[in-house]
Amino acid sequence: MREAFEENRNITGSEFVGTPMGYFGRTMLLAFILFPLGIITFGLTFAYGSLILHRYIVNNTIIGGRRLKLEANFVELWLKSIVWMLLIIVTFGLYAFLGFYFVARQKWFTKHKSFAN
Repeated sequence: MREAFEENRNITGSEFVGTPMGYFGRTMLLAFILFPLGIITFGLTFAYGSLILHRYIVNNTIIGGRRLKLEANFVELWLKSIVWMLLIIVTFGLYAFLGFYFVARQKWFTKHKSFAN
């Protein structure tokens, strides 16, 4: 029913169509389940939590009447996260401090975005 409502609307600009409860539910999942697991597994679940939240935001964004979708693979993000963590360790934190990590991560997410229709 929600999709039928959204298809009948004429959205010419940009709009986020997610709900507060949808966002809240995902952040609670991250805070109470994935964050403690991340501490136990030395950060291995942080990539999954990031992907869950990012996928919700992107998949509920409409630009010019076209919905975005995130076609990201968790395994690929997880492997990239390991590489980024190693670069942060090898450079004694400079890779993150100077912003290289954040730019690389944003480039990865942007590379995996497309229009659904």
